[in-house]
Amino acid sequence: MVVAEALALVVALAIAVVRSLPGPVPAPLRLVALVYTDVFRAVPLILVIFIVGLGVPGLQLALFSEQSVFTYGVVALVLVYSAYVAAGPDLHRAPSRAHRQVPAAGDQAGRAADFAAPAP
Repeated sequence: MVVAEALALVVALAIAVVRSLPGPVPAPLRLVALVYTDVFRAVPLILVIFIVGLGVPGLQLALFSEQSVFTYGVVALVLVYSAYVAAGPDLHRAPSRAHRQVPAAGDQAGRAADFAAPAP
């Protein structure tokens, strides 16, 4: 587990750096990093474990099919958790923006349902 955490941090750092590169030249790399984080955050970990643990050995490729179960588990954990760690700042900013919008939406819903505004 420690090996997976260390590798996930290294991969996540690389992805986060690529996602923050400015300018039009690294745009294709930013797109790849964005797709990577969105896909692996959307796919459940158990599905990635099944795909890596059962699908990769089923391909019968010489380099990948002869690995241990531990290696497949580490690869699956690194793929999923590096996507979450790389998208960390985006995950923390979104709730604060939503929190500011909730009171306004609640007031609008109250007026639509014909509730009176609370007395000051």
